[in-house]
This record gives sequence, structure tokens and C-alpha cells, in this order.
Amino acid sequence: MVINTDNLVSITEANQNFSRVARMVDENGAAVIAGIAPRRNVFVRPPMANLDVLFLVASTTQPTPSTLVLDKLSAIAVDKGVQPVVVCTKSDKLNRGETEAQTALFNQLFQEQGIDWLPFSSVKGSGLEALKQVIESAVDQEGMGD
Repeated sequence: MVINTDNLVSITEANQNFSRVARMVDENGAAVIAGIAPRRNVFVRPPMANLDVLFLVASTTQPTPSTLVLDKLSAIAVDKGVQPVVVCTKSDKLNRGETEAQTALFNQLFQEQGIDWLPFSSVKGSGLEALKQVIESAVDQEGMGD
């Protein structure tokens, strides 16, 4: 493989710019940065860029989730063109009445605004398939290694 060194960019520059990096591998298996594409979006804290999906993870209980914080972070993500997904952990700790109340609240706050929210329990494994589907759809949309 012949590499045009006029278009190469240092790894330091690529990391500082938080940009999409076009990578190539030479005949010896060494990675080479071939170029930097413009950023689609940028988050300052924590420093992230070029996101398609932002998972906001909050406990359903112990501690009680701050819907104000989740709403604010969701609004920031939407403003930057990023799809927010709210993942509510510890769903197994809620009784039926609490689950129904939280479902009604989160449907009103998020689902009605077009924002997905997923109840999840690592103990029971509930919500895992829905979470996998969201992740797979984000990966399929962007493609691995782009």
C-alpha cells in the first residue's frame, strides 16, 4: 500500500480535535491516520464528540432519579443532534404501584417527547433485549470502525 504523506495527521492533533479519524493500515500492520473529518457534535464535559446516541443511566430508586437532570441532559443531547436514551436501572426494586407511577411519569417526560427510556434490571435481566436492540441499531446506523 502506498501512503500519501501529504495528507497524514498526527495522532495528537486528531485526539485534540475530537474528530472522526480516517484510519488505514500499511503493509506492516502499522496504523496510519489518513485524515480528519469535521465534527458532527461536541460535548465539553466530559470531552466527547461525534455521538449518535447518548445513554443516560439513572437508578429508579436508591437514589431516586433526578428527572430535572435527566430532562436537562436529554435537551442538551437533542440540541446537539444526538439521540438520548434514558436507561433506568434497579427496576426490580420497585413494587407494582411504584413501577406504574414511574412508567406514567417517564412516558410523560420522555416518551411523549420522542425520547426512548428503558427500565432495566441486571438482577432479573429484564430490559436487556431492548437495550441490546438500541445499541445494535446505533451501531448498524453508523457502522463499525467508521
